[in-house]
Amino acid sequence: MSAPEEESVGIDALLAEDGGADPAEEVPAARPSPRPRSPQFDGSRLHRARLGFRRWRRTRPFWAGLWCLIGATIIAYGPFTVIQLILISGTVVWAGILVGVLVGVMGLCLWFAPHFHTLVGILAALFSVFSLITSNFGGFLIGMLFGIIGGAMGWAWRPLPPDRQPSVPTTTTPTPTTPPTPPADDETAVLPTGVAVDSATG
Repeated sequence: MSAPEEESVGIDALLAEDGGADPAEEVPAARPSPRPRSPQFDGSRLHRARLGFRRWRRTRPFWAGLWCLIGATIIAYGPFTVIQLILISGTVVWAGILVGVLVGVMGLCLWFAPHFHTLVGILAALFSVFSLITSNFGGFLIGMLFGIIGGAMGWAWRPLPPDRQPSVPTTTTPTPTTPPTPPADDETAVLPTGVAVDSATG
């Protein structure tokens, strides 16, 4: 037997011992375990929150209350910054701060008690005009104008009709469908052609 034949016989014997595996064949590497996914923010929850805020905003004079709150902040800011100097000199400064607080309370009432929007809007406008005397010309006229605009918007606001009010969609889980029960032995099965056959007799 020649040398090449002896070499081929030796390779065949090694393959038979190894179960027929080819030594030249590459063994596939083990796949790495997947990394744990980081928790992501639930977009549906943010969408529901945004729709809920929109529904809340559209059922009340939201912008009127916001204008009143901005005007109240400007009206009360002037007397509040010089409160120490005014108190030392003996001058009363509480009136300017009180008027600013009252305008802010009217703005909050427009948000949380919208059914009183007519009365609250008129009071917000009157308090804003009164701040022209009590609070450094009504917050340099800017706070007074914001309060008057907010009061006028609150007075003129009207609720949406019921058919136009936005509604928050609710997520419903689909109900599982139950498969049809097969007919019993003593019942009559119906073939697709419409011929009735007794299942017991075949």
